Amino acid sequence: GAPAVAGVAQENRLVVVGCQAVTLANVTDAFGWFDFLGTCILTIFTIWFRFRKVPKKARQADKEQVTCSDFTLEVDVLPSITDTANVARQLQQHLDERLQVARSKEMADPHDTKESKVREVVLVFDRGMELDVVKKRAELKLKREIIESKGEETTKIDEKIKKLGDEIEATQQAVTKRGSSSLPILRAFVTLNTSQDVKRLLAMYRLADFRILRKCQSDELKFKDSVLRLRRAPEPSNIIWQNQDAPDCLRYRRTFCVFMVWLLIMGICLLLMFLTSKQANDSLKKFDDQSVEVHDACSGQGLAEAAEKSCHFATMVLQKPNDEYVLYNKTLNKRLDDQSQKTFDCYCAGVGLTKIARNSTLRTACRPLLEAVTTKTIISVVAALIVVVVNVVMSSILMMIAEYELPLSISALNKAQVLKVFVAQTLNTAFIVYFVHIGDYSDVEQGWYLVVGASICMTMASNTVCNALCYFFFWAIPVIKRKCVNPDGKHQAEILEIFTNPPWDMASRYAYLLMTVFVTAIWSSGLPILNVFAVIYCVVSYWSDKAVLLRGSCRPPQYDLQMPRQAANYLCFAGFLHCIVAIAMYGHPCVFPSNPLGGTLGRLGQEAQGNLRNETASNALLSESAVLSHKAATFVDRLGREPTWMFSTLFFTLLFGYFVFAIFKVCGMSVGQGCSALYLYIQSAFCTRQAQVAPMDDEDIADKLEWDDAKQKIQDEYPPASYDIQEHPDFSQLYAYMGNVRGLRGMRFPEKHRG
Repeated sequence: GAPAVAGVAQENRLVVVGCQAVTLANVTDAFGWFDFLGTCILTIFTIWFRFRKVPKKARQADKEQVTCSDFTLEVDVLPSITDTANVARQLQQHLDERLQVARSKEMADPHDTKESKVREVVLVFDRGMELDVVKKRAELKLKREIIESKGEETTKIDEKIKKLGDEIEATQQAVTKRGSSSLPILRAFVTLNTSQDVKRLLAMYRLADFRILRKCQSDELKFKDSVLRLRRAPEPSNIIWQNQDAPDCLRYRRTFCVFMVWLLIMGICLLLMFLTSKQANDSLKKFDDQSVEVHDACSGQGLAEAAEKSCHFATMVLQKPNDEYVLYNKTLNKRLDDQSQKTFDCYCAGVGLTKIARNSTLRTACRPLLEAVTTKTIISVVAALIVVVVNVVMSSILMMIAEYELPLSISALNKAQVLKVFVAQTLNTAFIVYFVHIGDYSDVEQGWYLVVGASICMTMASNTVCNALCYFFFWAIPVIKRKCVNPDGKHQAEILEIFTNPPWDMASRYAYLLMTVFVTAIWSSGLPILNVFAVIYCVVSYWSDKAVLLRGSCRPPQYDLQMPRQAANYLCFAGFLHCIVAIAMYGHPCVFPSNPLGGTLGRLGQEAQGNLRNETASNALLSESAVLSHKAATFVDRLGREPTWMFSTLFFTLLFGYFVFAIFKVCGMSVGQGCSALYLYIQSAFCTRQAQVAPMDDEDIADKLEWDDAKQKIQDEYPPASYDIQEHPDFSQLYAYMGNVRGLRGMRFPEKHRG
């Protein structure tokens, strides 16, 4: 970024590489090609990870493990039934009939003796969020039992229990006012006898995922004149039962409210970072105004304009004749008429901090500049640490407000948390500092790297260890608590609470990793040290997470593929964003001078133009537009430079790929499903004995088992093996305290049918 000497254009500067002088434009080309190679590797890896690695691992895990979701379907869009007493048996009979029809269209397999039937139906009723209150009351009853065992007063907790009981009664009355004595059914978890039965029903109801195509269901598939939607059920330990009885309209309203709160939190963080960065920037503003001639010319302001704004510090010399610092004109050996503080500030800014630090006289005379630089450095470091602290605090807040959306599973909750925390932290780390200084640095010029780039680097350097330290701190809290608490005289529930590790926070790990990758990918072209910080972060995170997971966390639930697939989708855009910033940085005419793209004639023409510019630049007669002629003044101009053309090609290639993928995604969700349905209809009409289940590449272990055998295996390896609420880890201990609440028994002990 340093300016060229008089008489030499910026792109024609020579730098020494080894023992050979090389033009700076050629060095920029080398940087661009090395960076482009790394970008290609990143892009290829993310595409391979998204479309090859994740699906392959998912199929492999599904084939090697036997889980409840292999045998269970989630059925929703159920009809409004007033008599819910026998709805479980009626639904079971309807699905049994569909299974028999599906098997009759398949080629008979003499080795397949497993019977197709429904083994269990668990209904979820709409009780208006009553289950959450029931759970809180059960927790208070358990706490009351603990207090009674110690012989302490229970008056206050009895009042809380009574208050929650009144709230439950009010909720029940509100449900009753809907006009029916029975509770509406939101969804059902249907467990089948074999995993092939699950595939048969999914193939039969394959159009039900789409609202328009769902109307095309035949009358045989409908249940009481209502279309059904069938999907694979989440694992029992992955379900958040207290959110299951909330209607969809309430969930949508809360999602909108959480989005508005997220915007408010982002606005507060933006304001905090803006005020901090502005304070740091104002501390040196009076020195920044004292511009150096060549610095302004390199920044694109023009030689003549820069000469007018400069104080010509190179002609000054500092002397101390009578214990007083005086500025002289060293050419005329004459004392300057203007001895104001502004002139001293200009002289000190022109001399530079390196010379000031080495000379005691300059250190004393330029004390205001040193104080301003020190103040700005301290504020900049504090601002970088504030970004890290704000990220941690904001992450905790966003984690909590995401629960307000009432997600149906832990994976869905973590998915919402990852999106909110990742976007907020990336904006806070990578873009807030940029937009705060956009008035001072509208382009990625030399001063941008000293202010914005340095701030981003300090933030990412702090990020490498701060997250791991926070996780270790949270791990240490229960460990210290166990050391300080005497278990004698404690209730069994209290002992279990003390010696149970906190849950594993998967969402924040995904969010921090995505933030690190994206910040590094966006700015690493001009700030390559970010790659080093990213590697250090990954190494530190791997070992710290391994220790916290194995020694400081309870057993996590069985997650599905929502989070890894979501992260893989986001990573596919990292190379695209890197190309945009790389074009802007490598095309800058001062920091990374380069030549426009062209063949032999293009290079000869550029050489002639460069010689002309060298001659005219030495006379300082060029206007601003002439100095920047044939240079990249805009982003469009930078697309065709020698170090940027390959990024432009990759940029438009990825843009086209995203467009094609979106088209295929839409077609696959609508036209593709319709074509598939038409093909299967023709196949069933002319080849009535053909199988209706999509073939599998390899045999799944679950395909060899019936539900009775699989249930015992699941209970031993991945408990629980039932969708009954009393077997859920969050409710197993509270089961005895829930009481007899209307509709609760329908969820706890649902209508079951065993064939």
